Amino acid sequence: MDQQKAEKYLSRLFSLVGVLGGAICISFGIAQYHWRDVLDTCGTYRGTLYEDPKCGCILFGTSTATYFTGGHIAVCYWTVYGPLLSIFFCFIFGSFHLYRVCCGVSPKRKVTRTIYNHRSNRSIEMIAQSDDSMDDISPYYWIPIGVIAIFMTIYMIVHASIYTAGYEISCRQYRQEIVKYTQATGPMVQAIQGRLSCNSIFDIMDYIHPDVSYDKRRIDRINTPFALGIPYFCTWVSVVGWIAIAYVAFARARATREVRV
Repeated sequence: MDQQKAEKYLSRLFSLVGVLGGAICISFGIAQYHWRDVLDTCGTYRGTLYEDPKCGCILFGTSTATYFTGGHIAVCYWTVYGPLLSIFFCFIFGSFHLYRVCCGVSPKRKVTRTIYNHRSNRSIEMIAQSDDSMDDISPYYWIPIGVIAIFMTIYMIVHASIYTAGYEISCRQYRQEIVKYTQATGPMVQAIQGRLSCNSIFDIMDYIHPDVSYDKRRIDRINTPFALGIPYFCTWVSVVGWIAIAYVAFARARATREVRV
């Protein structure tokens, strides 16, 4: 893989992963802000002391005898702000490669020369292509980029795994909440537990979930399955994007290994 092609790939990949990270932060941030106060119902009185562990996260929710309680708020903070590191790297390296592709790097030029052979009375045309130019990136650049990409791949796998687990647990627990709310029995329970998708579960949650109190009420109604589905999709695509970045970086590192001292 030559350098110009690698930089085109990297400029597109960094831009894509950066946009996906922004979509995760914005979309999940909207869902979390909407449900934060409503799901924060795990506070308990211990004597005269009120303990509030801040459980307003829509991920890792739990169906209790009284309320549907959210997971610990720290999980949602991690989900919202975790992709910022990915966005930071994508902005730095994406801007660098995008500038070089659009403005900085020119393709390798072919130089044609015609030499006249007096003995044979024939002209010979020679075409030469430069192997190096002043615009070439240092061969030592590619290995650090590959290492960063591997680190970010692992980082985003952890992020995606936590989000997926929290999403699935909240979906499963709210199935029980729907059974309890509708007082379903028999085949109806089987239909709720086995047939309804998580999108349908969160759609129902938008309409039937009660406000706990006046100061913990929802002002508007949002499309919760859509707001939660975007991060679900984007976080795993980001993992694939970082794997692709690592592949391109190490392919260039391999191609330039003879140049490195």
